[in-house]
Amino acid sequence: MNQNPEILITGIPRSGTSYLCKLLHNIRNCIIINEPKQMFKRLNSEKLWEVVNLYQQLRENILAGKTIENKLMDGQVIENTVIIDEQSTYNPTVSKPDFLLGTKNTLGYMARLPQLRVVFPYATIIANIRNPVDTIASWKLSFPHLKNADVANFVVGYVDDPLLSVWQQERLQIIAKTTDIIVKRALLWKYLADWLLKNKQFITIIKYEKLVTEPIETIAAILAQVINAPELNPINPIIPSQIKQHILAKHERKIIKDICEESAIKLGYLEL
Repeated sequence: MNQNPEILITGIPRSGTSYLCKLLHNIRNCIIINEPKQMFKRLNSEKLWEVVNLYQQLRENILAGKTIENKLMDGQVIENTVIIDEQSTYNPTVSKPDFLLGTKNTLGYMARLPQLRVVFPYATIIANIRNPVDTIASWKLSFPHLKNADVANFVVGYVDDPLLSVWQQERLQIIAKTTDIIVKRALLWKYLADWLLKNKQFITIIKYEKLVTEPIETIAAILAQVINAPELNPINPIIPSQIKQHILAKHERKIIKDICEESAIKLGYLEL
C-alpha cells in the first residue's frame, strides 16, 4: 500500500508551532494548514476517525484545485497568531498526488494524542516544546485562555471534557481550582509537559530553541521520519532566526522553577 505522507503538529502553545508550519509549508509539495476550523468539532466527537476523513477531503480538494482556508500572510503561513489570527482562502499548488499534508492544533491535538495515534498509525506526530519560563512569559501577552490558564473554557481538552483520561481530568481540576494566576500558569505548563512525556514513545518532540536557530537541520530531521516525504526543496530560502526570550519577575521565575523544573529537566531544559 502506498501511504500518503501525513503529519500532525501539536505541542505546548507558544512553542513555535506556527513557525514550524511556515517552514514546512515553504517546502515544495508540502501543504500545512494552521488550525483548520473544521477540526475542532471532529476533535470533540467520539468518532475521531472523522479527523482522518477531513485529511482525505482536504487532499482531494487541493488536487482538484479547489479553494481551501489557511492562516496566511503574503502567501506564507502566519508564524505568530497572536498578531494575526484570521483564516483566508487560497489555492495551494502541488505537482504530485502524494504531497505531504499536515495540520496544526496545539491544545486540541494534545488532548487527544493516544486516540490520534490509533486513527493515524502511519502519520508523524510532532510536538513542540519551549523553556517554561519563556513559554509562560509569552502566555501573559497571548490569548485570554492562555494568559489566564482558563482550562474550563478550552475548546478541546477542557476540564470537564468526557473524552479525557482520568489522569488528565484530575490534573485539570487542580488547575481550575487554583486561584494564584502565576501558579496556575506553571501548573498548566507542567500538565502539558507531563502529558507529552507520557506519550513520548510515538511522538517527535521538537525544541523551539533548536527550531529557530537550526531550521534547515530540524526540517530535514522531520522529513526523514515521514513516510514518502517530499525532498527538502524550499520555495524561499530558510534563514535561521533568534531565540525570543522574555523577562519575568524574580518571584514568578521561582514559582515556575519550583513547579516545572522536574518536568523541564526530563525534556532537556536543565536551567530555568
